[in-house]
Amino acid sequence: MSDGNSEKTALACEELYRAMKQRAAEEHDQLQVSRWHFREKLMQLKAMLNNERSNDLLEVVEDREAKWHARAWAWLKLLALPPYLPKLTLTGIYWATSGFGERAVRAGVWLLALFGLSFLANATPQPWAWSELPGSAAANATMASIPFAKDIPGDGWVKVARGAWQFLIAVQFTLFALAVRNRFRR
Repeated sequence: MSDGNSEKTALACEELYRAMKQRAAEEHDQLQVSRWHFREKLMQLKAMLNNERSNDLLEVVEDREAKWHARAWAWLKLLALPPYLPKLTLTGIYWATSGFGERAVRAGVWLLALFGLSFLANATPQPWAWSELPGSAAANATMASIPFAKDIPGDGWVKVARGAWQFLIAVQFTLFALAVRNRFRR
């Protein structure tokens, strides 16, 4: 199958899954709504990747019957395989960090990783003085205008980095909460 046909097939499947999701929602069948939502978004990602090898690896990662090392190996191959840009879109990041809001374990692992990296970054000595980097004064002025940022410790780029990190943790916690909610709605 050529890449163009693969994209058309994925788009057709996406439309079909969207219709099935809408019908399940009308029938108040939450299990099917979750299933069809996941498949709809996966087809959207496959259409963006438009690469048969990447799409096969996506299926291996999502195959719950596959052994964990096969799934982990598929993750690594998928990261290394071009095209890279679709994986960095919101759809690609949404899939990777929470399985489109349907994989609570995946979202929880990412949340724990962000917390762990935060502790590790704050426990290690800083290799250079962040406050001496160019634009540090502008960073201070910008962070002073953001309401939640006044309680963040540090100055300049340290404050910006800590604010961005807090934002990432808040977003990942939201994805985790969404995935847990979806799991218990079924």
